[in-house]
Amino acid sequence: MLLLGGTEELSFELTGNVAPAAARAHLPPDLELWQVGGAARVALTVFRMRALRVRGLPGPGLDYSEALWRIAVRHQGELAWFAVACDLDSALVRATGRALIRYPVRDAAFALAADGFTLRAAGAVLAVGFGEAVPLAAESPGSRPLLVAGSGRLWRVPWAEVTALETRGRELFVHAATASAATVGAVVWDRAATCLRGRGHRCSPAQRLRAQRG
Repeated sequence: MLLLGGTEELSFELTGNVAPAAARAHLPPDLELWQVGGAARVALTVFRMRALRVRGLPGPGLDYSEALWRIAVRHQGELAWFAVACDLDSALVRATGRALIRYPVRDAAFALAADGFTLRAAGAVLAVGFGEAVPLAAESPGSRPLLVAGSGRLWRVPWAEVTALETRGRELFVHAATASAATVGAVVWDRAATCLRGRGHRCSPAQRLRAQRG
């Protein structure tokens, strides 16, 4: 059973391409960069969390906003995502995320609405808007394992997503992108994003992976 649970009031999933050299610079040596058509793939999930708590315990839970930046990789033959940065607007959640999930956390500020969001982190900004409805992407970033690095080791974050109350594909318009350039490189974002409302969120502390035997 996953330890922590809450509800993502609003969630946005963006995917795009970046130069392989820019993406590879963020990876530990035991991860292989996964490419499509000569480009590295990246993903960004932005959400506003409501009432994240230890499952089964009473209490109001934690409310916060998060942006998780990922690079597509292959680990021991399996497709996965590697977490490059986790932007959070709560000091308590940053401390918890660093200690339990081993995320590379950053202080951030968010403005989230149904028609777009603005993220400010590390002195840079990502501002996007959403337009007309479009077909959904074939795969959610949450469908692959999530890996992080810490203390010279590789870890896997147990993660699950519960079906959202509403899921729609929307046209994506990027108004400012200095945050993506500073985090993973100059991203060419896909022309559509996935917008969700009321998705369940489940996760547990990171688990250390065993080194692959030669």
